[in-house]
Amino acid sequence: MPIGSMYSAISGGRLSALVIRCLGALDLHTHIRLRPILAFFRDHIRPRSTCDVLEIGCGDGINGFELAKLARQQETFLRYRGIDVDADSLRRARQMAESLNLSDRITFSQENAENLAAAIGEPPDIVLLADVLEHLQAPEALLESLRPLFGSETVCLISVPTPNYERFFGASFHRRVGHVRSGYRLDELNQLLANVGGRLLAHRYSTGWISNIGCAVYYRLPATRRAIAIKSLLLAPFRLLDLYNSPAVSCSLFAAYRFGPRDPEVDRSPDASRRRR
Repeated sequence: MPIGSMYSAISGGRLSALVIRCLGALDLHTHIRLRPILAFFRDHIRPRSTCDVLEIGCGDGINGFELAKLARQQETFLRYRGIDVDADSLRRARQMAESLNLSDRITFSQENAENLAAAIGEPPDIVLLADVLEHLQAPEALLESLRPLFGSETVCLISVPTPNYERFFGASFHRRVGHVRSGYRLDELNQLLANVGGRLLAHRYSTGWISNIGCAVYYRLPATRRAIAIKSLLLAPFRLLDLYNSPAVSCSLFAAYRFGPRDPEVDRSPDASRRRR
């Protein structure tokens, strides 16, 4: 099933629902930036186990629902908690969880992330920060507040735009979605996480030269509901053309970080993101 296709069940408008059912999420970049997260989860989560995921800035929950798909394929029991401050996004996320009968294992709450650590208790297996840090004036403060959740066997998965993002997606869209900085280089992200004890486990660039062209067109065209459905249909092939990625051209960066003392055996293990049980 395409990424985000489950949202056709609660989508308004017949055209939008049809496109979502066939092609998945209408937002073009969602498909590109989410693939590295899903690939890491698929490759590092042990089948027939339990995985606790905490997502900060979950929006309408699409990341959680896609992780649930993979968990089901790998016979892994996923416990996912999504945190956000936007009530409308959370309402949509809960509606989707109910329609998929996942409310018992995928939950959402409206909370301030800075006060979250005390309420969570035991560190989760994965802390997910997907396209969050670029919206914060002080990302250091958020990461410091989350430090108690970064256990020695926790992995933090991060997705951020790179400094190339504004060039291709357009300055107007860059401002409209609330980015307060132009993006992150890998060395900048590494330093940010090193301040809270994180070390790079894996990284991957996406949205390269060819997919950049699709995004440049998509995010400059009109954004009415009908226009979004039409341009999603027409530009869908660019999802499959994410080629020629490098720091020089890519607009998106995925990175995974581990915490605690370095353990060569654990760090190179295929189950590196799993807590020993």
